[in-house]
Amino acid sequence: MLNRHRTQHSAEEAGVSADSPPGSSIELRSLAPEYLETQHATYVRHLESAIVDPRNRNIALTGRYGSGKSSILDRFVEQQHKANKKTLRVSINTLGPDDDDDLTNRIQKELVKQLVYRAQPGQIRRSRFARRRTLTWKNTLAEAVCASAVLVGLLWLFGVRPVQNALGPDSSVLSFLAFFILVTLTAWAGRWIVGNRLVSQFSTGGTSISFEERTDSFFDEYLDEIMAFFEATRPDLVLFEDLDRFDDPRIFDSLRELNTLINASAHWADRMHPLQFIYAIKDSLFEKLGEDLGDAKPPVAENPSTNGQNSLADSPVATKVDTAKEAVERANRTKFFEVVVPVVPFLSHNNARDLLQIEIDARQLPGDSQISRGLLDLVARHTTDMRLMKNICNEFVVFAQRLLWIDSPAPGLTQDTLFSLVVYKNFHLADFERLAHRESALDSLDNERDLLVAHAVKQLQEEKQELLSGERLRRDQAQIAALLGKRLLLLYQDTGSSIASLAVGNETLNADVIHQASFWSKVAKNRQLSVTLRHKSGHADNPTFGQEDLNQLFSEALDVRLWQGPDSEETSAKVAELNSEIAAIRGADYASLATENRFTLGGRTFNAAVNEVLESELARDLVRGGFVNRYYAEYSAAFYGAFIGVDVANFFRNSVWPNKMKPDFQFSARSAIENVIEQAPADFTRSRSCLNIQIVDYMLRESTSKAQEVVRFLVSDFGPDAQDFLKAFLREEATCKSELVKLLSDLPWRELFDRLALDEYVLDEGTRTSLLDAALLSARADHSYDLSEQTRALIVERHTKFEALTIEQKADTARTIFELVSRAGLLAPSLRPLSASMRPLFAERGAYELTADNLRIAIGLPDEEPIALEQVRNHAPTWERCKNDFGAYLDTVGQDSSTIYAVQTPSVLIEVVSEECESWSSDQIKGLLERSAPAASLSDITQVPQEVWPVFVTTRRVVPSAVNLHAYATVHGVDESLSNLLMVESGVQVEIAAVEDAEPTTVRELMVSILNASSVLGSRDRVNLALQLSTGAVEVSELEPSGDDLLADLLESELVPDTAESFKHFVSAGWNAVSRAFATSAAAPDFISPELVGGHVATLLRDPHVPRKIKAQVVGELSAYPDSSDVQTLREAASFAYTNKVPLPLSQLELIAPHVTDPEHLMWQIATTADGLDGTAIVGLLRVMGGDYSGFGGPPGHQFDVPVTESTKEVLNQIRGAGLVELPRGGARNRRRVTLA
Repeated sequence: MLNRHRTQHSAEEAGVSADSPPGSSIELRSLAPEYLETQHATYVRHLESAIVDPRNRNIALTGRYGSGKSSILDRFVEQQHKANKKTLRVSINTLGPDDDDDLTNRIQKELVKQLVYRAQPGQIRRSRFARRRTLTWKNTLAEAVCASAVLVGLLWLFGVRPVQNALGPDSSVLSFLAFFILVTLTAWAGRWIVGNRLVSQFSTGGTSISFEERTDSFFDEYLDEIMAFFEATRPDLVLFEDLDRFDDPRIFDSLRELNTLINASAHWADRMHPLQFIYAIKDSLFEKLGEDLGDAKPPVAENPSTNGQNSLADSPVATKVDTAKEAVERANRTKFFEVVVPVVPFLSHNNARDLLQIEIDARQLPGDSQISRGLLDLVARHTTDMRLMKNICNEFVVFAQRLLWIDSPAPGLTQDTLFSLVVYKNFHLADFERLAHRESALDSLDNERDLLVAHAVKQLQEEKQELLSGERLRRDQAQIAALLGKRLLLLYQDTGSSIASLAVGNETLNADVIHQASFWSKVAKNRQLSVTLRHKSGHADNPTFGQEDLNQLFSEALDVRLWQGPDSEETSAKVAELNSEIAAIRGADYASLATENRFTLGGRTFNAAVNEVLESELARDLVRGGFVNRYYAEYSAAFYGAFIGVDVANFFRNSVWPNKMKPDFQFSARSAIENVIEQAPADFTRSRSCLNIQIVDYMLRESTSKAQEVVRFLVSDFGPDAQDFLKAFLREEATCKSELVKLLSDLPWRELFDRLALDEYVLDEGTRTSLLDAALLSARADHSYDLSEQTRALIVERHTKFEALTIEQKADTARTIFELVSRAGLLAPSLRPLSASMRPLFAERGAYELTADNLRIAIGLPDEEPIALEQVRNHAPTWERCKNDFGAYLDTVGQDSSTIYAVQTPSVLIEVVSEECESWSSDQIKGLLERSAPAASLSDITQVPQEVWPVFVTTRRVVPSAVNLHAYATVHGVDESLSNLLMVESGVQVEIAAVEDAEPTTVRELMVSILNASSVLGSRDRVNLALQLSTGAVEVSELEPSGDDLLADLLESELVPDTAESFKHFVSAGWNAVSRAFATSAAAPDFISPELVGGHVATLLRDPHVPRKIKAQVVGELSAYPDSSDVQTLREAASFAYTNKVPLPLSQLELIAPHVTDPEHLMWQIATTADGLDGTAIVGLLRVMGGDYSGFGGPPGHQFDVPVTESTKEVLNQIRGAGLVELPRGGARNRRRVTLA
């Protein structure tokens, strides 16, 4: 609010005292026309000469506006008055309101008004515009007497007379006089009351009389009015001024015709000298004179956009000008006036500055208030009107007396600034008036400036963020790499070659890498590049670029620093540079922004905005030159002393009063901010205008209560303005960001942590960490803050950098902070960095990763103390934490050198497993048992639930006693788990303990169970384990036949009898079950039989374990076995007999002959037993053998060849001796020719 207003009091006395402010004695110069003998005398002389000639009835004084025409006419009129000539000057500056759309008619009406109203009242009687004389008591009395005389006379004639002697005897004359006086007084009073009113209608009885008012006529009626005026006034000269401002040439046609009519009238015929019209018009009007009515062009005043040109001039037809016709029209225009007196311009762009300087010097400004030459040059370029120059100088004096030449002018106000604003006012009057409402073009430009500054600051802040994150360097590297890659491709584009591969140093790379920064980094490091080119013809080439070549073609690639990571010193320097740019752009004025093309808003620079928003080139030049600056509004009105600076006043005008946010507004000093807060309205802290970076920063430092109000307003409706302000404040250097965050956290504001996690709110990671820390320190208990996944990750990642967690805190504060970070899912990797007030909270909640160090801290153990369950279970929260992530606990134990086993005693192991067996998986229990000490093995497996026995047995954490083994086998059988316990390693069995303490039946059952565990234990292992339990024989019927060597091992260990029953029991499991047992059995030859062997004769004959004696015995009795007709059996028998030289009888040879795979097997048998065979039997055997010997089945005389062996020779000789074959010579090598007899 405004408390006081500084005013300048002028002295009451007429003079100026000695201590008056500078410039107070300066007087304003008149703008009225001023006659200068040296400039105007020539024109006056020409006009005087022109009017002497009676032929010159229409005389033109031509010249542009401001050329001095009025000064010339003033002097001319003065001379004519001295010569006793009657002159009449007519000037129309504006047109009055009229419903007539025709501009010429409107001008004519105004002319008529000006003419007739110049005459004395009553002088013109025949005019509709005739003015009535002013009523006085004398003329009304005279009119009443005359009217009464007429009225009384008429009444007398009609017999209406006063009563005789009504006033006494002999009073008839007196009565008549009294009657006359009474009528006169009545008429006088009525005339005085009615005045100049006209009666349009009156009614009496049933009769109505109307007097119709005269209506406006058109051109002829106006001529009557004018003719009446001229007949009554009879002027010698009529001077017309300012008619050309309406750009209507038709009015001049009318006036020229009027002049002709007046001079030709009978009333004027007796005059010696004609009536002469003198026109003061601008030169350009000659272009319009003589045009047809249909070609009349609209005036500039009504359509500025056409610039006084008819719109038809833009049409294609209008552009085709007939040169001859144009010349004729110009000739007509010059013939319009009898004399044309041109006024030579004395003011132009060339001398405007000098004339403007003269006008300023004429004011005798104070010595320190001289206007700079540059500003004068600028203004003069746009000012070529003398009156305007004078008015600018006059207004500057007035403004300076009120704003500049006072004791306390507005800070920063200079004579140039004020003069430029006065100039702007004279060229943009309406816009200057709109300054008070903040609706001027300058206000629009200032808004453009604010938007551009905000955008530029945001852009620079983003550049700083990219710089700090290294993103900018990576983007620059990627851009340069893409440029270099494109250049490399273009190098070979016209050669018809393509890049197949590249080599940098000893590394060969694919051609696709040429656009990657990593590739050019290697080039920069090696200073060499080899390229493998593939031509279209198939030809290959391998050009190599050395350092010199690279420097010429790819100079950027050799800059090693370009391809390195961010340099901290260089980054700091660039950040400092960006901070300076941000500060500069915030305080930038119009002139500096107009030259800055780096920043744009919507693709438009500030200079482009100047061109679009400001309406004249003068205004644009004033802005670009720095003469009109941001404080135009403050410098153009009286400055209020409650504001100590113009920046404060500007802030109030543009932010406080309209309640607009200007976060980037820069104050000149700390005192200015204090002044804003002092003068601001009561609700300032609850308005958008308070959202300024410097103001809020000041409140955070100096007034916590006001800052709290701002914070509450900020988050009450966290819309776009609030978001933009918070971003700007948190990105700004050297502001109380932490204090603001603390207030937001204490409010509390739910979105705080999530906003701080976003890059758009915080620039660098160091600041983000400190702000998150500040938010934690001021967090409210029992309040739910929003925590996104990104926020949670940040808290977990940076918790060791938070003083909230590493510095000692009060108990309540520590609890609040812990609850918040717990919601973030923080599991402390290490409790050691946490403060003493935080560690118990993390330990109690188990909010830490399971490491040996954390467990010792949580339990309170010395550094080298084991973290076995014997210690962990003594601290319930820690035990609970370990139980919830038991796998991680076991891994921790395995990695801790001080902890050998997770469990050291059987009692703890039993308790833990018994408690957790239902909730833990078998893998978890197995992990525990594997990490437990061997000494913790269970002596009695029944102490733990049966479902966990397999895990205990697998991990060997149970004593392998007969009782334990029996108990396990009874429940689970001898499974793989138990087998792992029974076998120490391959071929080494565990030593079964306490066999003697077990019941015999327990031992026997266990032994049978082990012997029957063929699926998990080998036969030798089972037998050896059984031997540990007992040395007595086992009933074969109790054993399950298996396909391994159990029978052989049992026979060898004498655990089963060597009888046919034992073999029969096991052979049901297949031949493998008894195969090796035949080699072990001493009695097998005695009880081998077709019943025992069954269908396994072929297998028996192939089995290497079966003794030869048993095989020979089976072959010898082959026909007695069930599968003696089996082909495979017969072949195996033939092979065995041949290999072991066992002769067979003819009956078996007949069985074997058709199926032998090797003829030698049968030939040897025939040769060996030939003495007992006749030739026919031999030929029969050979015939059925087939193959090479099928020829023995042919007809007599059939000849064929057979392979020759010793056995074959013997057999052929035998049958030749029997006369069944002949053996002629011939035949293939190693074969013998045979011919059947």
